[in-house]
Amino acid sequence: MVDIEELTKRYGKFVALDHMNLHIDKGEIFGFVGPNGAGKTTVFNLLTGVYKPDSGKVLLDGKDLSNGGSIDCETDSEPVDAEE
Repeated sequence: MVDIEELTKRYGKFVALDHMNLHIDKGEIFGFVGPNGAGKTTVFNLLTGVYKPDSGKVLLDGKDLSNGGSIDCETDSEPVDAEE
């Protein structure tokens, strides 16, 4: 599962993401829809570790990935059946 807790990202004085909270359960399909400049790409880049948040946390199965943390996909996650 993915949990985003109070996630904030600023670029100088511009606040791209302001205290975002989100919970996505295992197996749930989720997408972002919004106009240009709404923060969709910023959220994706924070989730994948391209950017570090100014504050808040990104948790994957309870492991904090916000500050450069990572998981070993070989050992830390259960196999996913593509046909489920």
